[in-house]
Amino acid sequence: MNTRTKSLWLPALATLFGASVTLLLLQRTGVQPRLIWLGSAAMLFYWPWLAALPIFGAFGAYASQRAHAPVKARLAAALSPALVLFVTLCLILPWALAVDGFSALRLGYFALTVLNWVAIPGVALLLGATPFLRSRRTTQA
Repeated sequence: MNTRTKSLWLPALATLFGASVTLLLLQRTGVQPRLIWLGSAAMLFYWPWLAALPIFGAFGAYASQRAHAPVKARLAAALSPALVLFVTLCLILPWALAVDGFSALRLGYFALTVLNWVAIPGVALLLGATPFLRSRRTTQA
């Protein structure tokens, strides 16, 4: 197994898998999201999921650190759930604009969705990953 796989892809996949399965289990067990209305738009918050995300961010950064990854790879491994959601939303946006037409309201909803599903979970993941983002100093005896 090459270094990039050990230090980036496996920790990133483990972080993504853990966050996704946790959200799935919360939805299957009937945990209802909290709705917060911002004018005519609503934001959904799964508070237990957001509370669990720092654990997954810490795990991804720790596993990447154990594989001697640089700080950027640790950060990418920890933030992988938010990054995957962001890429997915960016792939959906052009299709949605082509099908439904361009509208400032649609872009506003897109920005709200990015805030709700990328920025806020990204902050939670970063909160857990922060202790593992410092570069290791090796001491020589």
